[in-house]
Amino acid sequence: MSPASVLWVVSMGAFTLATAVWIVAVVDCAYRRYPTATEKWVWLAVTLLGHWLGALIYWFVGREHGTLETS
Repeated sequence: MSPASVLWVVSMGAFTLATAVWIVAVVDCAYRRYPTATEKWVWLAVTLLGHWLGALIYWFVGREHGTLETS
């Protein structure tokens, strides 16, 4: 396999992983209860607009501010 093919496979794997983490963060944020609605919308905006970086920021900072809703 050529180096370009290896680079392409690794890049696509990293992109797929980053997108999966982003989707999980968006869903987690949507299901969490926050003290105010504004705080929830801010975290959703950070996560949606920041893609993988926003998801990581949310995962390490934003999750601790909300509680998981259970029905």
